[in-house]
Amino acid sequence: MNTIYTAILGFGNQEILLISLWLVAFGFVVWSVIDVLWNTTITDFMKLAWIAAILFIPYFGALVYLYFGRSKAHLAQRAKK
Repeated sequence: MNTIYTAILGFGNQEILLISLWLVAFGFVVWSVIDVLWNTTITDFMKLAWIAAILFIPYFGALVYLYFGRSKAHLAQRAKK
């Protein structure tokens, strides 16, 4: 399998690892933005502020939102679905 990537695409192990890590990190940021938009316990202004924080400081902003921005009510609402 590794030789297929190397032969066809010219990727080595390091490139595949970096691309995989970048895709996971990008998915984490996208998931955080979607979670902000679905959060009904915060105001529209706070949603805008959280999205700006996540997009301007992508990984740190997403981590801060997931730690501080999600309320227990929002988590309970998501658990019911």
